[in-house]
Amino acid sequence: MSNPFADKYKTLPTAKLIEIIENSHNYQALAVDAAKQELTGRTDVEIAQQKFKETTSQTQQQEELNQKKRQLIQDKASTIFEYADPFTNKTPEKSIVILCIVLSILFLYKAVTSISFLILMFSDIPEADYSTYWFFIEFFYLPVSIYFLWRKHKIGWYMFLIWLIYQIIIDITYLYITSQLPDVDSSFSQIIELPSASSYIFKLLIHLAFVYFMVKPSIRNLFQIEKRETTENV
Repeated sequence: MSNPFADKYKTLPTAKLIEIIENSHNYQALAVDAAKQELTGRTDVEIAQQKFKETTSQTQQQEELNQKKRQLIQDKASTIFEYADPFTNKTPEKSIVILCIVLSILFLYKAVTSISFLILMFSDIPEADYSTYWFFIEFFYLPVSIYFLWRKHKIGWYMFLIWLIYQIIIDITYLYITSQLPDVDSSFSQIIELPSASSYIFKLLIHLAFVYFMVKPSIRNLFQIEKRETTENV
């Protein structure tokens, strides 16, 4: 009985015949026999076998590389979710990283939303008073503070705490001013839309919460801040 694959396999390239033999479990026995029979009469078998092995090796290496990339992405995603998950117990190091990320996002948001005002103020600096410089200081001071916080440097702890105290003073001041607004002429409120008292109360609570977080023993220990030193400087 003749092999039904014999005539067909005479037209196949050597590399394909080798693939059939190497993956014999995917083919019928007669097909594998026909491939072996056809290869016996060809002179380029060894070259084709070498090329097939090289191609297979490259394919395996590429697959391993892709697997490593997928694993790396999964690990990074898992790390991000671990940081973002509020129900996961955070170490002081992770808490500081989360704090720095949140502060950076808030700072970028404020910088983007204030860009037109910043450009206007910058163009008028020669004629501006000292209050203008105070407004600009925050846009340089806070990024430096965030950087040292990220680096777990003691100066970052002090800089951020000073910034928080400054913000609390501002919150209380504006809260007081806002409480006096009913006595101000109503035409003034039509010209300038001032924030409500509730927004300043919310900011004040947030800043107080940050202060509480920064003076916790675990955070102080992370930045090597002694308790006596904290009492003297805060």
